[in-house]
Amino acid sequence: MERHERDLKNRIGIVLDDGYFYDELTMTEMKNVIASAYSSWSEQDYKSYMSRFSLDPKQKINTLSKGMRMKYALALALSHKAELLIMDEPTSGLDPLIRSQLLTILTDYMNEGSKRFLFNAHYF
Repeated sequence: MERHERDLKNRIGIVLDDGYFYDELTMTEMKNVIASAYSSWSEQDYKSYMSRFSLDPKQKINTLSKGMRMKYALALALSHKAELLIMDEPTSGLDPLIRSQLLTILTDYMNEGSKRFLFNAHYF
């Protein structure tokens, strides 16, 4: 059962609206905590997403705007090659530019093949 549970966790990425980070850590420190939980973690993908999102890994999480936190959460969720991405209110409170970027990223993610996402939103 434990092996199946780990396999399932490796296949799912979760992005929560409220976040689930230790605010006093830097993004690199938080990444180290999260990456250790995934056998399929890709440091190359993580660095690519961080660059694409213009996020400084040395920055403390408590200094991130809501949009930056959402991008960071997405970078973490996508960096272990999740097949299913579950998102809670991913566009809530985001400005139109960041919302558009998020949708582009999700489209690219789906175009990689056999990848899906599920999210709830009160508006789009």
